[in-house]
Amino acid sequence: MRKRGAPYGLFALALILWGALIVFVNENPPTLLNQGFFLAIWLGAMISGSIPISYMANSRWATSLGRAGDLARSMRQGILAGVLTTILMALQFMHLLTLLYGVVLVLLVVMVEMLISLRTR
Repeated sequence: MRKRGAPYGLFALALILWGALIVFVNENPPTLLNQGFFLAIWLGAMISGSIPISYMANSRWATSLGRAGDLARSMRQGILAGVLTTILMALQFMHLLTLLYGVVLVLLVVMVEMLISLRTR
């Protein structure tokens, strides 16, 4: 029960970072340095936003898979989702993202998560 404060705090941080991202995009031109700042804010917003979502999904549906609402698993899944979306966004900035690359990267992240979750059982 005492671990429930962390997802709520991360959700509040995600709202702040999404607001900062909106302000940053509207106030700055798309230079190379600003794209790097954008990706850093994007990474923080995606990680802090996906951890609470993962925590809620795991607490609702993961009872048959093991420990329900495991914060460490939710943090791992949130970090993987944040890093994946940041890599996809960086590839899009460089005009290198194709459907094949996107699908391969998503499948790679899903396989890594499956391997880690099988190992920690």
